[in-house]
Amino acid sequence: MKKILLSIVALCCIVVAGAQSTDQISAILQNGEETTVYYGQDALKSAYTAAQDGCVITLSSGIFNNPGAISKNITIYGIGWEKDTDGVIPTTIKGLDYQTGDDATSLHNIVLEGVFVDGTINVRQTDGMIVRKSRFNTFNVNGNNAKNITVTQCYGGNVGCGNVDVYSLTFTNCYLTGRVTNVKVGSLVLFDHCIMTYSNSYNWNDYSHSRATYTNSIITHRGGSTDIITAGATAKYCIFVVDGLNANVLSENNKFSVDINNIFSDGGTGVDYATDRTFTLADQDTYKGNDNKPIGINDWVKIPAIPYVKNLNATVDGTDLKVNYQAGVR
Repeated sequence: MKKILLSIVALCCIVVAGAQSTDQISAILQNGEETTVYYGQDALKSAYTAAQDGCVITLSSGIFNNPGAISKNITIYGIGWEKDTDGVIPTTIKGLDYQTGDDATSLHNIVLEGVFVDGTINVRQTDGMIVRKSRFNTFNVNGNNAKNITVTQCYGGNVGCGNVDVYSLTFTNCYLTGRVTNVKVGSLVLFDHCIMTYSNSYNWNDYSHSRATYTNSIITHRGGSTDIITAGATAKYCIFVVDGLNANVLSENNKFSVDINNIFSDGGTGVDYATDRTFTLADQDTYKGNDNKPIGINDWVKIPAIPYVKNLNATVDGTDLKVNYQAGVR
């Protein structure tokens, strides 16, 4: 595995120089005043192996292999999960596994931003995790005592809680396309200001454990069943396409039988996803949540704040490293 050691002085120039300028997949590990650059599809794995608690790993565009079980308190930044109009290629990781033992305090202050996890984000014991401006196929909590997990401004599929104790798992301002399953009684799982577009390809009668709380969200189901969320769940200030809910769902100030094709200001059909959609409601006074904000996604910002570098040219002059580049903001 090729790697380059740089001083902290060079970090500001090289840290965002990824595949878009060098045509190489890279992972940059920042550990105190030392920065190490790794290349190739296993670059993330190599950077993680060398990392210590508190380190930051910044990924270029490109596809990275699953680095294996993560048991260190690290931050991972990518360039974004969606190709933009400038042709910037996303950062893709083939699955992430945050796995530790039974001690929930052993993994904390985790940050993941600006990546497409083409697979599952598995979370075991954690106490403090933020996933933002990212995409995943499945988000799965499978360890008891997972605490203080926030997923925000993300595009995702299924959410599973493994029928384990989950405390304070919150999805906010997310676009979710899959099922919510195995939420154990007593767990605190909240979906707030989300758009949830479940497909009728699933058997809704089997959703025996999706006892989450849904607030200020738009929830659709192409099959039209009132079992759109399961008995034992709570729904407040939500928009539904069905005409009612399961009798054992705690329902408060919800709006039912809403024509989902005519509520967005962009005129888009239903809740079908498109890269340029913001899902802003046309009638924000009629559809207000319990926080006085419009129901559904607010402030839909998918692009991370990480800039990218193009036209990078690094030369060595004696003992000096000279770097010329152009920086871009997505």
